[in-house]
Amino acid sequence: MSEQLKAFQMVIGAIKRKDEGKPPPRATCPACSEPLIMTFRFPGKEFVCVECRKLWGFVEPVPAEETPELKKRYDELKTKWDLELEQAKGKKDETD
Repeated sequence: MSEQLKAFQMVIGAIKRKDEGKPPPRATCPACSEPLIMTFRFPGKEFVCVECRKLWGFVEPVPAEETPELKKRYDELKTKWDLELEQAKGKKDETD
């Protein structure tokens, strides 16, 4: 399936879910099934897996229904990612 068609289907699916009052699916890693963190840090790769360190484009993640456990895990990984960004910024500031 072409990337454009897959993206179009994702948009249509998101609109349908919104109309039905359902939350959007959570993006998960195709390699390790962990929740992905959305980022614009890497051009052309909008998601990062904090666990396996792989980068994924917009249409590559596996959608998963949100559960309390998945949300909790996402929050943990997001905190870890934010800390990594802070540390990287601190190191950059030290070299400037």
